[in-house]
Amino acid sequence: RPGEVLVARAVQADGDQAWTSPLFIRGEWQPPGLLITEVLPAPREVDFNGDGLRDSNDEFIELHNPLGRPVGLGGWQLDDADRGSRPFTLPIGTTIPPRGYLVFHKSATGVALDQIGDHARLIAPDGTLVDDVSWPRFPGYDRSLSRTRAGSWISGAAPSPGGPLPEPPAEDG
Repeated sequence: RPGEVLVARAVQADGDQAWTSPLFIRGEWQPPGLLITEVLPAPREVDFNGDGLRDSNDEFIELHNPLGRPVGLGGWQLDDADRGSRPFTLPIGTTIPPRGYLVFHKSATGVALDQIGDHARLIAPDGTLVDDVSWPRFPGYDRSLSRTRAGSWISGAAPSPGGPLPEPPAEDG
């Protein structure tokens, strides 16, 4: 697609690999419609990252690719609010599958989310802010902020890292 940067990787039978130089496709690049779909800023009792510890490293940001094609995330960044953690740049070779989810824990990214108000941001390689979610004060531990299939946000939901988007709550009639 115009404006995209492609890199090819070749892997030999013995495991040796090689990468090409970046290949640039002419035209104006438009970031794909990736979404932040869930954040967990205050873990406490559950080991969400599977390292055997229940600590702040279990915080996570979940991304969703609603497109019917995979999207390479090399060079993209995850970040919290200004003056927060250092942005984390996703490595070359990171891909989100079609209609898939990827979960990024603080233990891997270093992006610390604040329970008392923060942002989670997804930034394209060219600096374009692709998605941003914020919260003023989080309602409790081991609860997430989750985007519904309709696009609204639910605060205090049971975390479901890597799982499908929840249905929006039923309207009171």
